[in-house]
Formats: sequence, C-alpha cells, structure tokens
Amino acid sequence: MSGLLVADQALAEEHRLYTNAEKNLYLQPHHVGRTQIAGIIFAATEVTLLEQTQDALHVRLTGWREQGADRAIYEQMGQRILAASLRVGAQERTILGDPVVDPETDLIWHPISLDVWVSPDRLTPDPNLLWDQGVAMFQTACANCHSSMRPNDYLSNQWIGLMKSMERYITLDKPDYRFLQKYLQLHASDMDPPLSVENPHAD
Repeated sequence: MSGLLVADQALAEEHRLYTNAEKNLYLQPHHVGRTQIAGIIFAATEVTLLEQTQDALHVRLTGWREQGADRAIYEQMGQRILAASLRVGAQERTILGDPVVDPETDLIWHPISLDVWVSPDRLTPDPNLLWDQGVAMFQTACANCHSSMRPNDYLSNQWIGLMKSMERYITLDKPDYRFLQKYLQLHASDMDPPLSVENPHAD
C-alpha cells in the first residue's frame, strides 16, 4: 500500500483521519521517529486529530478492549478487528469506560480511549481511498478464484478463519495481508456501515 501524506490544509479541515498503512505510535511528541515505539496502529484505523506540531500529530484512538487482553485494541466489542497493538507499559495510559458484557460470549469488554503521537504521513481524511485499495487487493488476491465471493457474505470474525485457510495461496506481505483481512472484516455482513461511513462496495 502506498503512503499518503496529509497536507496541512487537510489537517486544518478534517479532524477525523484514517491510517493508510501500519504506523508506529508514541507516547510523547519528541519520541516520534525514534526508538521509543509504544505500539502499532493498524491500517484502516480511524483516529481523531487533537493537535499537530511541525513533525508529529497528537491523535486519539478509540475502540474496545477485552478484559484480560490489555494490549490489543479492537474496532468493535466482540469482533476481532484489530485497531492497534500496544507494547508493554503503553496500556497503562489507556482510559477505560464502564465494563460491558458481550451477550454472545459473556466476555467482558471495556470501551477505551488512548491519546498518542504519530508521524504525519500515511494518513488520509477520506476512507473511500482505503476501500478502493481494498477492493483492488481483494479482486487480485481472492476474486480470481472466488469470483462470486463478496465481503458481506460472511461475519467479521468468520473472515479471520477464511483468510487463514487461504493464506498459503495469497502472495501478500504481512502488512498487506492484515489490511486485506481488516478491509473484509469492516465490510462484513455485521459491519454496516463500516467506520461510520456508507459502504459503497457492499453489493
């Protein structure tokens, strides 16, 4: 996936941004681009812009955390769609909401919020650019052999096993594989609309 650099004008006008590739996250602005990496934000994750400096953006991650799995942030409760993965210690900065019991599994989840710093590249205010990349990747990697398959043929969690079963046939590197899986999960039958935008590729 190619990285998109967010222009200053776009940042001034758009407070909601989407990662166009996997990005390192940091706890302090002077850590950005250095070795003090606190985790990874995965591609196609929404963040809210709080402020910007010359070399870094202060953004807010929101999502869900399963009780007992402190370092994984998911897009939705009960659905294994990774938004970010934190290194040891970074999870202590996470703000937890009240616990919620998933009625499907009886597992306890917490809504979370985490403010971090990232570099200003590989972000876009337009999620449809991501979906266009996802469509192209899906057609290349999957649709040639499974021409009738659509992302919304399955539930979001089902795509994890389906992708795993096809992994040896898919010639993608790990970041692109993870992006394709997340694209499919976000456009699954139980994710309508994904990321608070209409899904132009559901049919």
